[in-house]
Amino acid sequence: MAAILGNQALEYIEEVTEGTTPTDPAMGWVALLNPVGLKLPQKYTTANYLADSASTNKLGALVNVQHSEEIELSFTAEAQSLAFWAAECLGGAGGTADALPSLSFGIIVDVGGTNYYALVKGAKCKEAKLGVEEDGTFKLEATFTAMDFSGFSTTDYIGVGTHAVADTSNPLKWKALSALTWGGNDFDTYGCYVKSLSVNTSYTLKEVKDVGATTSTGIVNIVAAKREVKVAVTADFSGLDMVASVRSGTKGDIAATIGTQTVTVTDAIFPEAGIDLKPDDIVEHEFESLECTAITVA
Repeated sequence: MAAILGNQALEYIEEVTEGTTPTDPAMGWVALLNPVGLKLPQKYTTANYLADSASTNKLGALVNVQHSEEIELSFTAEAQSLAFWAAECLGGAGGTADALPSLSFGIIVDVGGTNYYALVKGAKCKEAKLGVEEDGTFKLEATFTAMDFSGFSTTDYIGVGTHAVADTSNPLKWKALSALTWGGNDFDTYGCYVKSLSVNTSYTLKEVKDVGATTSTGIVNIVAAKREVKVAVTADFSGLDMVASVRSGTKGDIAATIGTQTVTVTDAIFPEAGIDLKPDDIVEHEFESLECTAITVA
């Protein structure tokens, strides 16, 4: 028996009803994925009890009771566009929204020539990081929390629908970042040569459970209760104006032109500036913002 290779398929579709995969779905391509991780920790309670008088294993008198499970799907991807990140991780094609979309992810695993199918249902973004380093590609790291899991089965989940078709276009690269400003000024105005950029979004997700739930987690609704947006920039110094701007509490929008779109992070403040002096290196620093208020994609 051969081991199962990890080069399998992951696809997705937005749900109309949270936690329910649409009938006959037209599954979509996520991105150039590598790797993907699925965690299904089972929730148990261990109950110790007083054994009966005839027991010869009083120290081992216990039962493990299974209740439900947790579901977490995570992946790293080479981003070929900003579409998935904006729509599924931020809430909408135009940027952050208070209501996150609910997704179904389909997983297909070839076991000895036979496909086995599974669905992760009711998935909402817990955290996402879109980042790029000089001479690199844009990478999306995302984690989703989900309501339900079904599989693995030899019955395909698409019915008369369709599976995703691979997009083999190149990922966005460093040179796709053609402009980067803070408060309307290029970063080099502050004496910074930017060498990396990341936009980090995380959510506090509240899981609503119900006694009549039929999901494997017992969850009937996942609600985003709080959103945190931060930006990080690593820069080589050509001057010291950035130090003065940080110390004075300067606040401004960060706008990044990526390909044909502009991503704007609102109200960015950098709380710390520093200088590391090394005899065999140039001066650089990573600036991470405080929480920002929103992201727009246009």
